[in-house]
Amino acid sequence: GPEVTLTPQNASQVLQNPGALLLQVGDLGQALGKKIERLRVAAGGRLPLCHLDCQTLPQICQALQIRSSPCILLLARGQVAAALEDDTSPQAGTAFVDHAAKLLGLKVDLAGDISEQLASAEEAEWRDPAAAEQAFDEISRAEDLPGDARLRAATGRVRCALRSSDRLAEAKVYYEQLEAAGHGNVPEVKQVAAMLRLVGVAGGAPADVEALS
Repeated sequence: GPEVTLTPQNASQVLQNPGALLLQVGDLGQALGKKIERLRVAAGGRLPLCHLDCQTLPQICQALQIRSSPCILLLARGQVAAALEDDTSPQAGTAFVDHAAKLLGLKVDLAGDISEQLASAEEAEWRDPAAAEQAFDEISRAEDLPGDARLRAATGRVRCALRSSDRLAEAKVYYEQLEAAGHGNVPEVKQVAAMLRLVGVAGGAPADVEALS
């Protein structure tokens, strides 16, 4: 979608657009800007980004009740469908993009770099479980991690602990925390449960864990 700066000449035409558009006031910063860009990429060129200066067009800011800068709104049919105002923290930015994506029926991968890190750690599990576990731990400490990526990192830690026969009790505790958080039916967590059962029966032979993974 195009990127447009609103002016007194084009504002009414742009804002009367029946499709969805993003309206940005101020500088969102690089991290949030990247997330917004991923949302627009997912929209396949159908989500224009419009820049609004409240000093140039104060009447539009008043009409939309914009009270803070920076902020970003998702407009659909001229109405505010979602807004990110006041709190532009990484978590709030992710929540806004997730919400906007749901409203637009889009799937946005906000964890592009994280996905690569997770895949790399998952490969390393076989060769060096200790290094892989450290990688999973670092990934899970990222303040702005989508839920599915956090879950992948958590189950990775359980598998790494399972690969060491003297840490079975620790692995069980990790697993029980995942189950208590309501993730028992997620495929990765089910796999860990099966590995735990196998190790319990087989007395912790690492070969069995390798076979199941």
